[in-house]
Amino acid sequence: MGKIRSARVSIGVEAFARIMPENYEWTTKSENYTDVLTVDVGHFADLLFHLVGQPNLIFGLTANQFKQTTLFDKENKSKKVPYTLPNNVTVMGTLQNSQQLFVINAEGAQNNISGMQLEVTGDDGVLTLTNTRAYQNKADNKLLLLNKDHDAFATLVIPNKYDTLPKNNLDSSVQDAGYYYQAIARDLLNETHTTPSFDTAVKMHEFISKIISTNKKLRKGE
Repeated sequence: MGKIRSARVSIGVEAFARIMPENYEWTTKSENYTDVLTVDVGHFADLLFHLVGQPNLIFGLTANQFKQTTLFDKENKSKKVPYTLPNNVTVMGTLQNSQQLFVINAEGAQNNISGMQLEVTGDDGVLTLTNTRAYQNKADNKLLLLNKDHDAFATLVIPNKYDTLPKNNLDSSVQDAGYYYQAIARDLLNETHTTPSFDTAVKMHEFISKIISTNKKLRKGE
């Protein structure tokens, strides 16, 4: 790919919808820290910055595009509750090099789910990672590369050495958890630190806090 120029992530999910079962009422409360910003941006920003390096300059905008959610119970009785959390988020900024740009967009409550698309461009090529769903993936992500050796995006085959789980018929998203536990076990056995730590979590919370604070500053001009 050559030297990285920019990176983009788009996430579209059905979660945090306008109509939900009543047992999801807890997701409407800010104290539970569960919304498009904290969950979707948090997860995929972590992936992006693991690939391309940590961000430097950060600007974020959040939007609440519907102000209430309808909850229904087992008897299909419904009630409306206020919804004050972000359901659409856009973040942009620079990476370690001030000329390397990144953009993240996450949208909840989608009726037509757009899934996940991650793209990194370099001087010599473009790498994309895509899935029709952001979570609960039955199939693995598709990894594609476009460079001087390809006239169009070519699918990259993941080397067998990374396929370390016993053969199974589990969804890809379930296997992801298995790979993560494998990595933790290796760290414990080998006294290494390849998996995320508490410091990783602190950095992500600081990133989310920066989005919230810059959103407030940018919105003051409205």
